[in-house]
Amino acid sequence: MKWKKWMKMETNKIDAILSEYEVLGVQIQALQKKKDELEAMIYMELDSRSSDTNWATVLKGKDYEVKRSSKSSIAVDDLRYIAEEWMDDEELDKCIRKARTRIVEEPERVMMTEVKKLMKQGGELADYIEKMTKRVSSGIKVKRINDGQD
Repeated sequence: MKWKKWMKMETNKIDAILSEYEVLGVQIQALQKKKDELEAMIYMELDSRSSDTNWATVLKGKDYEVKRSSKSSIAVDDLRYIAEEWMDDEELDKCIRKARTRIVEEPERVMMTEVKKLMKQGGELADYIEKMTKRVSSGIKVKRINDGQD
């Protein structure tokens, strides 16, 4: 290895580098912990502004706003249970991707694009679907909306 010829640090230099590396690691962990705490506070505030029918996605301050993205999901058996008396089998089949085998078997899952079409039709079925739908936050984006000058 060519780099070995010129990589001959004194032990005190090695200790200085490793000490700085260790300190940075501790600082990064502390910053990550603080970031996680702030993110949890943001999610709690968004959740407190949400209701069963309204999912809060934006939190606005004077200078910043945060937007929460999410994914919706419904358990296959839940959709079958609530939809069977309002939908024919063919319509229900469009909403559920059958189990398939690749390298590993993927379980059945609800095709949310098809379910959303049904929800747009409104009615009792849409209400039941809304009640069964679980929303999971998939991330937040913070953006400066005011440069801090009034």
